[in-house]
Amino acid sequence: WQKYNYFLIIPNFFIKFAFIFTINKVMQGKSLKTVYLTPALYMAGGVERVLTLKANYFAEHYGYDITIILTEGKGKPLFYPLSDKVKIVNLDINFEELWHCSFAKKIVLYLKKQIEYKKKVKEELMRLRPDITVSMLRREINFINSINDGSKKIGELHINRANYRNFSA
Repeated sequence: WQKYNYFLIIPNFFIKFAFIFTINKVMQGKSLKTVYLTPALYMAGGVERVLTLKANYFAEHYGYDITIILTEGKGKPLFYPLSDKVKIVNLDINFEELWHCSFAKKIVLYLKKQIEYKKKVKEELMRLRPDITVSMLRREINFINSINDGSKKIGELHINRANYRNFSA
């Protein structure tokens, strides 16, 4: 375990806000609706593991309405088990297609896919109207705050302790 310690980088302000927001929702008798944005869940990885564990826990123990929006792996089985209470929306953008393109084609295709991704994420968030949207700090980081769906936006990052830079010199 020492080798794979992950940090959840969320400022205390967001943790306090999320806690207060959750208490208010619970006191109103409503289920907290949360959307997570991440590329894929068909591969084994730390982000994928942490996200599925949290989504399962929140859905099973607190009754939260959890949706995970993906861009990759349409039709592929999920690597980690996911509760039947957690919903998956796969936008089928297929950014992975860029891995096999020339540099020039990659630039044009990436811009096209990024525009499509922004449009589809906005459509889903407007349809779902979540209370909280959590970005795993990937391709949506540049536009997520511009989507006025009424949700509070949180960026979440998981990194390996060995790759963490200590800035407090």
